[in-house]
Amino acid sequence: MRFVAVKSEARQVAAVVYRTRDFLVRQYTQTVNTLRAHLAEQGNVANGPGAYRASVCDR
Repeated sequence: MRFVAVKSEARQVAAVVYRTRDFLVRQYTQTVNTLRAHLAEQGNVANGPGAYRASVCDR
């Protein structure tokens, strides 16, 4: 059996921050892709960043 050194509190906190940020980025991406899919079903297809905001706000 291998013995692993105990992680410091600072290292554990850094790992929690990293995992939380990773989770939030994945959740944001999933939400944006879901919104794009719903808009595409309605025939609202736009290319480029900010294009959806402009096309949705014009209506």
